[in-house]
Amino acid sequence: MRTPILLPITALLLAACAGNPLPPPTADQPTDTSMINTAYWTAQPYCAGRVQMRLPAERRYGSRNQGQTENYHYNGWHIKHYADDWRFLNVILTQRRQGGFNRYFDRRTGHGEGYIGERELIPGRAFLQFTRKTPMFDGSRLSSNLGIRYDAELIVKLGPNGGFHTDGELKIPTPGGTEPSNWREQERTLLNKATHEMRRDLTSRLRERQPYEVPKHQGVCIPDGFFADNGDTPFKGSSRVYFASQDDTYIIISHGRNPRGASIAGGRNHPDTEGLKGLMQSLTARAIRQGPRTINGMPGYEKISRWDGNHYLLRWERESDHLLVMMPFGTETFDGTKRSQQEILAIWDTVLATLKPVE
Repeated sequence: MRTPILLPITALLLAACAGNPLPPPTADQPTDTSMINTAYWTAQPYCAGRVQMRLPAERRYGSRNQGQTENYHYNGWHIKHYADDWRFLNVILTQRRQGGFNRYFDRRTGHGEGYIGERELIPGRAFLQFTRKTPMFDGSRLSSNLGIRYDAELIVKLGPNGGFHTDGELKIPTPGGTEPSNWREQERTLLNKATHEMRRDLTSRLRERQPYEVPKHQGVCIPDGFFADNGDTPFKGSSRVYFASQDDTYIIISHGRNPRGASIAGGRNHPDTEGLKGLMQSLTARAIRQGPRTINGMPGYEKISRWDGNHYLLRWERESDHLLVMMPFGTETFDGTKRSQQEILAIWDTVLATLKPVE
C-alpha cells in the first residue's frame, strides 16, 4: 500500500530549468491520445468560476475523501462554500433562532447581545440573520468609537447537501458614548439597508444549477450554483476537483491571481515557496514541455514539470487575466504516479482542449 504524503502544490512549484523542454502541441503536430479513453476523460461538462471544460462524470469538490470549505470573493463579499455540509450551516441557523448565541438579552427592553431577527431572501433557501453585538444596558457600556455593532450573516442552501455563507458588520454611531434616543428606528434602517445590499449583490444574481449544467450566460459558477452578471463583476477563487478511481490526479482552476506576481512564463514560479523543507528541496525538477499555447482562442502559456519519483505538475495560464489551470499527477504519495509520461500528456491535452469561457 502506498504511503500518503500529501505534497503541497507550493512545493511542486520549485524552479524547473534543467534540460531542453519540448514546445506545446500544435494543430499540425497533435498529441497522440490513442492510449487513453478520451470519452471517459471528457464525459460531462464542468463549470468553475468564469470557465468551463469537460471532465470525468464521477467527481467531488474540495478534497478527495470529504467535502471541504472553498473560499471565493465575489462582488466585494467573502463567500465560504461547503460542498456537502448543509447540516453544519443549518445548525447555525437553528441555534441562532433558538437563542443559542444570546448573551445578556432582555426581550422586554430589546437590549442585549444576541439574535434579533431574520429575513428570507429566497424562499426556503436564503436566510439573512442579524445579531446585535453590543449589550446596551446603559451608557457606560457604549463606546463612541465602536458604536452599537451588528452582524449580518447570509446562509444559502445550494443543491441537495451544500451551501454557503457570508457576513458583514454594521453599526449605529454613538456620539459621546451614549445610546441614541431613536436607536430602534436607526436599527430598522440599518437592517433594511443590509438586506437591500445582500439582495442586490448576491441573491438577486444567484441561480441553482444541476451538477453538469453550464449556464448560457456570463457569470460565475460555484458548486450547485451560479451568479449571473455581465462578466466584469470582481471574482477571485480557486476550485479543486477529484475524480472517482483516479487517486493520483485532480484539477485546480484558479481565478484572480495577483497580476504582479510571477507568471509561469517567467523565470520564477509561483506562489511563494518560502519555508519549504525536506523531500521537495532534495528532488530534482525539470521542465519537459513549455511555451505559448492558445486554447480555443485564448492566448496563454503552458509549463509542464517533472520531479524525481514520477511527480508531475501540468500548468496553463491565460495571458489576459492570469487564470490558472493545474493538474498534478503523483503528488500525494512518495511513490508518485504509475502512469507513463505519454499517458499523462495525453490526458492533459485532452481535457485542456475543452477549456473555454462561460458565456
